[in-house]
Amino acid sequence: MVFFFQQFSKNKLILQKGGIGNLSIFIMIILLTLFAYNFAGNNLPITFQEDSNGADVKVNPVSNNSKQNALQLFTFNGEVIAPTDPPTPPPNSPTNSCTLTPLDVMIIFDRSGSMSEGGGSKLRNALSATKSFVDNLSQNNENRVGLSIFSENGDLLSGMTNDFSSIKQKLDTITASGSTCIHCGIDLANIEIAASGRDGIKKVIILLSDGSANRPKPDSLARQKTLDSAFSGYNQNRTAYHTIGYGDADDEALLRQISTLSSGQFYSSPTESDLPNVFSQIGGSICK
Repeated sequence: MVFFFQQFSKNKLILQKGGIGNLSIFIMIILLTLFAYNFAGNNLPITFQEDSNGADVKVNPVSNNSKQNALQLFTFNGEVIAPTDPPTPPPNSPTNSCTLTPLDVMIIFDRSGSMSEGGGSKLRNALSATKSFVDNLSQNNENRVGLSIFSENGDLLSGMTNDFSSIKQKLDTITASGSTCIHCGIDLANIEIAASGRDGIKKVIILLSDGSANRPKPDSLARQKTLDSAFSGYNQNRTAYHTIGYGDADDEALLRQISTLSSGQFYSSPTESDLPNVFSQIGGSICK
């Protein structure tokens, strides 16, 4: 900074004598001085590293705390591709809340006997997370949500509505028993979307299941009917199926197939405590 003021004193006289021509020189000296000062105080090296896939990673530290405070950029042929970690959205940001675009949503809930595990805690936690998701949808009164359930058979507990409290009340009536007829729940959801879905509104199905399709018999037929039902819903109404594998006995391969063929996403919730975060991720995906 001493250097800066020395230069300023010298060039103040030059500026007074030389007029406009020396103004540019004066400004350049100031800029170069500031750059030199900044470089001297923050002379942190820029390094390159290789990630596990062999891709070049440019590390541009922003403080002496090195890696933890570094901004890492993937580069390809010298071009920056993307940050390694996207910025974390603030709480209640539009990314995770359903306030922007109206949605027609059907929730398909597995109430088969395996949902009673853990002395009923598995079912209770699933219902609690689902009700929180309904609360998220309720932030936009133009959203609508319906509910179908399945075990041995399917049951449409509610058509799509913006009476979100009534959906939560219906969720509270669910008990666990029976086998797993996934396509039974899908068929009812498809029928409701075909009958009541609004033109020009995104249509979404959230399918939560903790087991394998086993009705009708044999299991191979149950799986095929499940896939056929999901594809029918997508083909007819362009419904995106977002599937949740709940617990450690879910049929992940089947649920992934359903989401893939319908332009949706598969989410894994291996434990009960994972489920709220899964529903939050789904909200961030569909509510934009």
